[in-house]
Amino acid sequence: MTDPAYPGGSRTSRLWHRAIENGLPMYAGGLVFLGFALVPAWTTETGRPYRAGVTGVSIVIAALYLAIPLVLELPFRIRALWVFLLAAGVAAFIPLLGVGAIYFTPYVMIPLATLLGWRVTRSAIPVLTVALVATALLARDWLAVSIALMGGTFGIWIALAIRQSELREQLVQAEARNAVLAVAAERERIGRDLHDILGHSLTAVAIKAQLAARIAERDPVAAVTEMAEVERLARQALTEVRATASGIREVRLASETASARSVLGAAGIECRVTTAAALTDEASSELLGYVVREAVTNVVRHSGAEWCEIELAEDGVRIHDNGGGLKGQPGNGLRGLRERVEQAGGTLTVTGGQGTTVEARIGGRG
Repeated sequence: MTDPAYPGGSRTSRLWHRAIENGLPMYAGGLVFLGFALVPAWTTETGRPYRAGVTGVSIVIAALYLAIPLVLELPFRIRALWVFLLAAGVAAFIPLLGVGAIYFTPYVMIPLATLLGWRVTRSAIPVLTVALVATALLARDWLAVSIALMGGTFGIWIALAIRQSELREQLVQAEARNAVLAVAAERERIGRDLHDILGHSLTAVAIKAQLAARIAERDPVAAVTEMAEVERLARQALTEVRATASGIREVRLASETASARSVLGAAGIECRVTTAAALTDEASSELLGYVVREAVTNVVRHSGAEWCEIELAEDGVRIHDNGGGLKGQPGNGLRGLRERVEQAGGTLTVTGGQGTTVEARIGGRG
């Protein structure tokens, strides 16, 4: 069986490389603490049973400890079992070494930090450290006190380092998700704006072109004027498309109302504009400008109306015509506008009957 990450490698090779990547050399260096048991056992007259016991327990602890890099990626219950086995191994030193078993607590502290995570470590290591230090103090074993403090401190330090790494990774993932959402939002914005721009501008171009064609034979001069207007509208639409792509296009209620007069007049629809109060908020002016643009485009395209009335108020706008009324559900343009108005804390309603009425109110005021 080959390792995809290492072409031609065996399963053993794959495990070896994973252990190296997960810090095997660091864990191997930690085996030095076993010298506190092995050196006296093999350099003094301690007897074969004692020597065999110390050596056997040391081998078990070393094997479990060196396997930690391979256990890091396993389920929590297996990692918890591994910590328990290492703690049991260290506890096996108590009948042999007494309080000296504290010398080997790093083999519990470090696995706690690396295998069980910050939620467990932040409470387990301090409690365990206090218990071990108290035991060592009662026995007046100052080396054991030092090792217990060192093991607890090192364990907390490792746990904090792992936690910070996890938080950094979560931050990177969150930033990546936000970037994806930002791209999606920008695409949606451009799609909505292009719909508004092209729908309105192409409608105006079509009406002007039709008008020029109708009057070309009887009034060539007027036809040329209308075609010049078609050219102007086309250039304006191109400029707005470019501005939309760069995110700098500006739409204002006043300019859209003036444009609506021109488009409605070219279509032979009487335009009536009433103003109750000035709208000074630029964000609201832009949003309501889009509402006027979309509503007037629909009047020209679909209503068959004789007149269209645009009522401007301090808190919104109302567009009403005497055409054929609303047929079916509102199109994508009005649905997109409703979402934008609601996101701004306002409301947009479309009603039919005797003509069609589109009404938008900002700031939740109706």
